[in-house]
Amino acid sequence: MSATDDGAFGGEPHDRAVAVPDKVARPDASVRVPDGSATHTSVAAGARERRAGAARRLAATIERDIVPRLVESARRCEGADQVAAEVERLAGLLVQGDLGSARSLLRDANARGMAPQEMMSDLLAPAARRLGVMWEDDACDFSAVCLGVADLQRLMREFRGGIVSSIAPAMAGRRILLAATPGEHHVFGVEMAAEAFITAGWEVVCRPSASHAELVRIAMRDWFDVAGFSLAAERHAGALGDAIRALRRVSLNPGLVVIAGGPAACLSPEAFSGAGADWIALDAGAAIARAGEAVRG
Repeated sequence: MSATDDGAFGGEPHDRAVAVPDKVARPDASVRVPDGSATHTSVAAGARERRAGAARRLAATIERDIVPRLVESARRCEGADQVAAEVERLAGLLVQGDLGSARSLLRDANARGMAPQEMMSDLLAPAARRLGVMWEDDACDFSAVCLGVADLQRLMREFRGGIVSSIAPAMAGRRILLAATPGEHHVFGVEMAAEAFITAGWEVVCRPSASHAELVRIAMRDWFDVAGFSLAAERHAGALGDAIRALRRVSLNPGLVVIAGGPAACLSPEAFSGAGADWIALDAGAAIARAGEAVRG
């Protein structure tokens, strides 16, 4: 059989064969298959723009917020160092009895922008505490401390005139009794707190050196929304508790709010644990805030 016969090489007969087209269909050459390069370029450009936008926003934030805060923080640190040095110098002048130089120091502080109320809280009160430390460390005698505190009180009255115009009128429901813990000798802080409360619009009855019995008589006679005590030495913590309990028993106000503060609040806060105060305040500003919260209910 020849190679051209039907079924040659064992294949199928020609009439059963599948015709093979002359041309194999190919993709239309006019249709382009995207290679992704254009899309990639667009995505990359968008990413770059987003990064640039983020960088611009970050730079604006740094310039607007962070840099001013850093500058202000540096200024505060410098200012704190200066104030600390002035407190030390003021205490030294008071111990020496140099009232004129002490007055000049305060005037210089006022001239550079320190308000009278700030001078009281940032210079006079720390100077009083420094006098107490100097006495405890035997750096000066008791008579020098007493004279120094007397001069501080005189300076406080002089510079109080600078804040009279900013004193808010006393408001109903804002009456406070302020006193040092009976037995305490450090009373200047109580007077400073009284000045701060008056400025904030409180009606203040200040009895810095009142005895336990005197405080009881005052509480029995007059209404107070708040009572504030200062504790300078931990050894008087028992007297503080006795005074607070006595005032609560006799007060015309059954809801009397009691705030305690003073140097011991910072140095020995555990001394207040059993005293019975409603709030412990580290400074006059905190005491005013707590008192305001209390009377607002």
